[in-house]
Amino acid sequence: VRDMAKLTRAILISFPEYEDFYKLPYLQVGNRQLPNRNGLLSKYKGADGMKTGFVCSSGYNLVATAKRGGHKIAAIYLGGVSQKSRDRQVVKLLDKGFSRVQNSGTRKRATIYNSKKQSYRLALDMRSTVCAPRKNKKR
Repeated sequence: VRDMAKLTRAILISFPEYEDFYKLPYLQVGNRQLPNRNGLLSKYKGADGMKTGFVCSSGYNLVATAKRGGHKIAAIYLGGVSQKSRDRQVVKLLDKGFSRVQNSGTRKRATIYNSKKQSYRLALDMRSTVCAPRKNKKR
């Protein structure tokens, strides 16, 4: 998560000209429309991007950015068991982040805040939870 936070910060600072791409509702590829899977774009005030993902070993993931009152923050969540549960957790993180920004006054430089101080540990493997074979699946 910390690496994703550093990467997000670097992208936002170094490549602001691409910011509009992260909030596109879909990407047109030939005749196909590939939808943006970031459900917060239409449901969370100020949401404006950035990256969704799914990998069996880490589950449903989201790097979400939002802007309110002149402050832009990012929330990174890895290991969701569904898109909906992932989105609910990210809403909590964004709400907490905006609360901290509003209560601490104006910040002049970006920081990476870890909502739960944890030591490094092996990542949780989500394969058995989100990618387990279905029992009724015919082969």
